[in-house]
Amino acid sequence: MSMIRLELSNRDYNTIAEALLDAYIQYGREHLAFLTLEVREGNAPAIALYEKLGFRRTEAPEFLEDGIPHMEMVLERKQ
Repeated sequence: MSMIRLELSNRDYNTIAEALLDAYIQYGREHLAFLTLEVREGNAPAIALYEKLGFRRTEAPEFLEDGIPHMEMVLERKQ
């Protein structure tokens, strides 16, 4: 999956985003050793959701995409 971007009300965003991430995580648990994602550094609601679902910030340096700071987060498969 390359990119998903949601522009909805906060209530809809949380519901749909969590459902999409649950499917992504389930697929990852069955087929992959880890999952990564990129998020805008200032996107606190998304970061909070990712952390709630078990993602953590990586040691990778921040990078700029279109002049906006982004960071990488990872979720490792539990053995």
